[in-house]
Amino acid sequence: MNSAKNTFPVLSSVFVVSTSLIMYEIILTRLYSAVMWYHFVSLAVSIALFSLALGGILVYRYPLKEKKKRQNLKLKTWERSSLTGLAVSILILTLVFYRVPYHNDLYMIYILAGGIPFVFGGIYLSISFFNFPSQSSYIYFADLIGSAAGGALIMKLLNDYSIMRTVVIISLVLLVVMAIRFLPGKKRLLGSVLTSFMFIIAVFFGGIIDEWSVNFKAYQGEPKMLGMLSGNPQSIFTTWDSLAKTDVIETDKDNNKIVLVDGAASSYMLPFNGNYQEVSNLRKETGYLPFAVGERDNALIIGPGGGKDILLAHLAGVHDITAVEINPGTVRAARKFKDFNGNIYDRPGTKTHVIDGRTFISQDKNKYDIIYLSLVMTKASEMQENYIYTAEAFEEYLNHLTEEGKLAFLLHGESDFSKALATAIKVLDKRGISRAEIANHIAIVNTQKDNDKELEAAGQHGEKLYYPLLIVKNTPFKQTEANALLALSQQGSSNPVYLPQKGTELKLPSNDDLESWVVNDNKPFFYNSSNGAPKSVWAILIVMTLGGLIFIYPPLRHRSKEVKHYGSYFALLGISFMLIEIPLLQNFILFLGRPTLTFSTVIASLLFAGGLGSFATSFFKRDNTPVLAGIGIALMVLIMNLKLDDFLAGYQGVPILNKIMIVFLVLLPLGFLMGIPFPVGIKRMEEKNRNFVPVMWGINGWMSVVGSVGALVLAMHFGFTQTLYMGAIGYLLFAVFTLKVMTKLP
Repeated sequence: MNSAKNTFPVLSSVFVVSTSLIMYEIILTRLYSAVMWYHFVSLAVSIALFSLALGGILVYRYPLKEKKKRQNLKLKTWERSSLTGLAVSILILTLVFYRVPYHNDLYMIYILAGGIPFVFGGIYLSISFFNFPSQSSYIYFADLIGSAAGGALIMKLLNDYSIMRTVVIISLVLLVVMAIRFLPGKKRLLGSVLTSFMFIIAVFFGGIIDEWSVNFKAYQGEPKMLGMLSGNPQSIFTTWDSLAKTDVIETDKDNNKIVLVDGAASSYMLPFNGNYQEVSNLRKETGYLPFAVGERDNALIIGPGGGKDILLAHLAGVHDITAVEINPGTVRAARKFKDFNGNIYDRPGTKTHVIDGRTFISQDKNKYDIIYLSLVMTKASEMQENYIYTAEAFEEYLNHLTEEGKLAFLLHGESDFSKALATAIKVLDKRGISRAEIANHIAIVNTQKDNDKELEAAGQHGEKLYYPLLIVKNTPFKQTEANALLALSQQGSSNPVYLPQKGTELKLPSNDDLESWVVNDNKPFFYNSSNGAPKSVWAILIVMTLGGLIFIYPPLRHRSKEVKHYGSYFALLGISFMLIEIPLLQNFILFLGRPTLTFSTVIASLLFAGGLGSFATSFFKRDNTPVLAGIGIALMVLIMNLKLDDFLAGYQGVPILNKIMIVFLVLLPLGFLMGIPFPVGIKRMEEKNRNFVPVMWGINGWMSVVGSVGALVLAMHFGFTQTLYMGAIGYLLFAVFTLKVMTKLP
């Protein structure tokens, strides 16, 4: 049973199952992000990991409780059923999420239902480890390599195909594997040929599925921003990709169109035929002010969305414009309606870059008269934090200004404004400008509230500041600039809050407030208004911990110390792994510039390298291999914390493919070591009590959930650097525990 001939089908199927699970997990976050708020998406990911763990516990509780004669038969049935259930549930649930109107009251049903395929996947994978524990090095290798392949492949599929077409392909591949592995005789041939034929049709002739998928009926329920819009909103264009779902919304209210990203982040696309006189009313907009005052030869606009900001710049006479937009779907939508918006992204004098703004400016060599960010990134469902509002980002922006250049932010409300102002003051202070002089480098203008319900829905209710404009300069504002800001504000829809040299006083925050409000790269949580982790994140951590105590831990409750020691071994692995993985995801966002690409690259690199480490354990004979691996991981993390940022800075300007290769090479030795302890532990578990192999799978998965959410809590309170150190300490504790306890077990 342990021969290569017998294990190859298992390894192949484990590879496919792991590939499918990671692909479905990313698809699920894309679906949930379109209709639910960001913390529910985080909960969905946690439920996925928890459901994988639950699958292992179900195997222990049911087929393994059977008598020996029936156990193998039951395991075979569960194996076949779990593979079929995984294929069918992925397809059916995605179809339901896609075609049934979403309602907020049912969010928990959506979350729990999304975990069903992962239960099936956990059952299949834990049975594979149970059947071949002595081959755990190879099975874990197939598991990790499959996950790495899925993480890399899903980006390509989501960029080329619709979500439904991608899910059909995944389900058909799983059914082919099920047919080859479990159907007898002629049924095996017939089943595999039929599903393979359907797979080929879906890949090469699945355009009809893509066309059918355009109608996303979940939006007919209560989806975030769309549900708040008046004027009978209708989606007239939809595009999905690996980053976001982007819609162009039309209403009966006016001629404007709204570009909606993941159902939450909205921006306007305005009608424009090239005649600036017909859009002269835009001069009353608060966002027009930075472009109309002072020097205006060129401008950098970060996050221009539907193109309104680009139009404001052109209207003010800025004709050398660099537009940096992270979402390719937004640019695609604007170009789709180029006859409506005057081809705003490709208008003469406009250069467009599809990349994260912070990454762009870190490798840009130009200087600008205006750098402008308008309502960039709302509380949408990003899986990682954005770095465009940190102190280090402000420093970059100010460095890229001309001598009299201006840095301007249009913000949502008081909370955003307080953080942005505090960060600006901190950076100006660092640049040697005294507290007494800082007020001369800052101007603040507030937007007048009107009856625009769309703006009211997107803004902050009941706050004194409503879409405030913050302008910062390296040099003091001139009297002429302050006069111009005052005159234009009075002519338009703005109220000056503070203008230099106009007799008003700017109340600067105290040093204590500065420390609590300033956002930096280590704690980049600009849109988190809580002091530390918000209640929603704490709730997820508590729910996942209690859920594990109720459903995962009980098999260990009345067991021997020896079995409990193994539980601790796998628990430490799960927590420590995630305390390192989550901060690394954040660290590489600045380098790669695209959150989804970062997620795919880092996860794929760690898992691929971990697979190699797992494979290598089949050649290791020393009992203290996990101890050495734990110590090695801790040392590598320490070095990365001290040297990684400086190392990556030297390669910031290289092509993106080169960056991906650099990330892979940096993570290869770390991932290799991280892949060693798990299969070694499974092999030793087989020698002690084979029936507990699925339980250890469950314990490891449960603690991975706790570790991932715990990493976010730690980062929000202390920072990602400190969280990474905690991961290193976790592996050191694991090494000590393994040396002191595990190696002494009989």
